[in-house]
Amino acid sequence: MAITPTEIYSNLIDQPFDDESYTKELEGNNKEIEFKKGSKTVKVRTVTTAGAVTDHNATQTISQQMAGITNVDSTIATYTLDQQKDIKKFLDKTVAVTNNSIVEGGKILHAIVAEQLVPMIDAYRLGILAGVATTTNQKVMATVNGVADFLKARGYLINARLFRDNCIAYVNNTTADNIRSANIMTPFTGGLEKSMRTGDIGMLYGAKVKEVPADLMPTKVGLILVNPDIVSAPRFLDDSKVSESSVAFGTLVLGLYMYTCVVSTPRNKGVAIIATA
Repeated sequence: MAITPTEIYSNLIDQPFDDESYTKELEGNNKEIEFKKGSKTVKVRTVTTAGAVTDHNATQTISQQMAGITNVDSTIATYTLDQQKDIKKFLDKTVAVTNNSIVEGGKILHAIVAEQLVPMIDAYRLGILAGVATTTNQKVMATVNGVADFLKARGYLINARLFRDNCIAYVNNTTADNIRSANIMTPFTGGLEKSMRTGDIGMLYGAKVKEVPADLMPTKVGLILVNPDIVSAPRFLDDSKVSESSVAFGTLVLGLYMYTCVVSTPRNKGVAIIATA
């Protein structure tokens, strides 16, 4: 069976995220968050456990003990992939004649996604995380001592029992310099060239540090420390078309990209920020 141009374009559109995205670690599912590609929704389960553990009283009768039992409060909230972006491009016939139109179209779409869509989605995800940390008041005001600031932010996740060995610290240039000046961060060595392209600069007290371009970080935020297990940030190409234009000489390339970013409510203290003045 022949591969259609649409299928080839779809793969090329998705490829830049693996190479260029700073926040690709946030795309996975976890136990509280379930996403199935193509469903256009994210389902988040919330289980309330307060009151489930009580002191045992041996003097109570069976009836009294049974009276103290309450139902498990479990709810499922559904979130729509509310962020939708169009990809539109026209390939003139002269381009198609001079080059292989599928390959040339793929290059163009790769550039559009890498330069426009990937940064847009990265900035959106980081903005959502910063907003959650602000709401839960897990915020540290920045000083010149970047390491001390980081440890205070890390303390929020530690106290919430949500600091793990896969935690990520997204930092802007200034905060990264403040941390580096302490000269205690272990730099990455394996695959350094590739990792640097997506911001990986080292490990600091159990967290991966990623230096992020200033235009991706929310305003007045120098660092976002997050446990990626509390996040689901699905994205996918919902539809695409590659066809001869009926009104001009050439090929019309269209795509609809959908995405969102959801944080598990019971574990929303798994993110903290360093705020700048």
